[in-house]
Parts: sequence; structure tokens; C-alpha cells
Amino acid sequence: MLVAAVNAGYGELRADPKAWADVEAERKKWDATLMDGLDLVGERGV
Repeated sequence: MLVAAVNAGYGELRADPKAWADVEAERKKWDATLMDGLDLVGERGV
């Protein structure tokens, strides 16, 4: 049930171009924080 609800929610988002563009813009901002200049050591960055 949870997966079906999540899928339905994403379906609604994708059906609304403005809402989906907002989601993608937010993801792009978060992606910029993943590699903030720190050197990774080992597989987990530890």
C-alpha cells in the first residue's frame, strides 16, 4: 500500500509540469551539496 501511495503521488507530481519542475529544481540544489569539496576516503567517505 505504501509503495502504491508513493507511486500515485509521484504520478500526480509528474502530471503537473510546474510542480515537477519545482521538484527537479530542488533536487538539483541538493545534488550540489553531495560533493562539497571534501575528499572521499574509502567507500563511505570515512
